[in-house]
Amino acid sequence: MLQALPPVFLIPIGFYFMNERVSPRAIVGTLMALAGVAVFFLV
Repeated sequence: MLQALPPVFLIPIGFYFMNERVSPRAIVGTLMALAGVAVFFLV
């Protein structure tokens, strides 16, 4: 479960502080990780 959270924290840091481009694939993967963590906590 906690292995799915680093993209959630690292993508915004990279975007705002390091001016990296965020690909649509990275955004979809992050949303899938969030959905997986949400399902884990709801069940």
